[in-house]
Amino acid sequence: RNPDLWDQYGSRYKRDHAWCYTKDRYGGPFNLGWDYCDIPVCGGDNATCMEMDKTTCGCRNVNYADYRGNNSHTAWGDSCENWNKTKIINAGDYPDAGLDGNNFCRNPESSPNPWCSIDFWGDKKNRCYVPSCNPCSCKPPSCDLDSNTEACGCPSALQAEECCIEDNNDECRCEYLKVACRKSIEIGKADFCGEAFDTCCGGSADCMCSVTSSICFDSPGLVCNVAADYCCSSPDAYSYHHCKCDFSNYVDKIYPIEFRD
Repeated sequence: RNPDLWDQYGSRYKRDHAWCYTKDRYGGPFNLGWDYCDIPVCGGDNATCMEMDKTTCGCRNVNYADYRGNNSHTAWGDSCENWNKTKIINAGDYPDAGLDGNNFCRNPESSPNPWCSIDFWGDKKNRCYVPSCNPCSCKPPSCDLDSNTEACGCPSALQAEECCIEDNNDECRCEYLKVACRKSIEIGKADFCGEAFDTCCGGSADCMCSVTSSICFDSPGLVCNVAADYCCSSPDAYSYHHCKCDFSNYVDKIYPIEFRD
């Protein structure tokens, strides 16, 4: 635990990490000391990330082009025409757009919204209403590291799975998972951080401090405090204090105002 303590002047304070009393193994049964406890950061190892069922919704970041549901009516209630009959586009030119001889709302050519054709004195293009998927379940439209514009880590984790298939190596996945970890910490979680450290470092403590430093540089403040805890998770009081002090001083050279422990 980390209960309130009082100093010699009667002021209340807390230590900066969970701790407990210990018996001095050499000083006898009544010679009590204390030591920090090794408490894992919440949420770091149990994060899962899955795309939503695209038969029920579409992603706004691709203008709903990934929607594969059965809505066959426009936003005004008109029945959609079969894609094989419309003269607005040639359905055969869009083999991956989910047209397949149906009359469901789709967005084959990257219009601002999903649509379908209605036969009203000639074919006319009409907008459809499609429910929006949770944006945190949507993979960014490109493999650029900065293309995850959402305030959550899941899109970057999805990039790690899809954008690194050809490379098939941890170095590629590491970069996306670092972004996922940072974005999660920024919203008060630590999702994907454990996976990022395992992927980037394979258990190396020195590597973990290097990775947490780079995450901290990208987003100072709260992220740096959590990153320091990850880096300095040793239960030994002196090593923990020295490590966190060194980490803080190092980051403070880069962010002298934003980062304060």
